[in-house]
Amino acid sequence: MNAPTSDSAIEVVSVLKGINNASSSRLLTDHGLRQDENYLIIGHYDSGIYRAHEEYHVIPLGVNFSTNLIAGKPLDEQIQILFKRRLDNLNRQIKEEQEEKQRLEEGLKN
Repeated sequence: MNAPTSDSAIEVVSVLKGINNASSSRLLTDHGLRQDENYLIIGHYDSGIYRAHEEYHVIPLGVNFSTNLIAGKPLDEQIQILFKRRLDNLNRQIKEEQEEKQRLEEGLKN
């Protein structure tokens, strides 16, 4: 069963590959998006609309993202940096959730 497609207004901060000078556009995706979050979008652009529907085509990068991290680097290196950023964020989130789980389990024992 496919998730419903959302149509979101977006601000394009940087284009890694392709020709696009749009600063604002629309994104059609079946991924949940959060306001003020930055994302790596791997998709297609046509007539003012980005489309990204497949798994891992919308990758959260966090709120405090700066394009300075990838500026001037080759495309492959940019992608590696962005994937590593997401992985680091996930590892931090997992650690925090494991700590919360442990506190809750301790609370249930008492």
